[in-house]
Amino acid sequence: VVFSMKRHLDPAVGSKVAKIAAQMTGFKAVDKSTVEITLADPNADLPTILALHHFMIVANGTTDFSKGNGTGAFVLQTFEPGVRSVVTKNKNY
Repeated sequence: VVFSMKRHLDPAVGSKVAKIAAQMTGFKAVDKSTVEITLADPNADLPTILALHHFMIVANGTTDFSKGNGTGAFVLQTFEPGVRSVVTKNKNY
């Protein structure tokens, strides 16, 4: 998670949400399942911001940002554009 967040602050990445991410001034892995994000100023919209697809979690060190690593409650089973999306329960959630 820390890697995924920090990459938006790296100018070499060219993140489309770099300006939004700039308010996040620090990231710390507190334990295996907790990340602390420090903000420049309070922002009640942070949960909504983190839900944007740009902030998907990717594996540490990855250079392929076209897919998240499936940390949510569901895993995509099938996708037919304009027809349907089918998801299944993520057994690791």
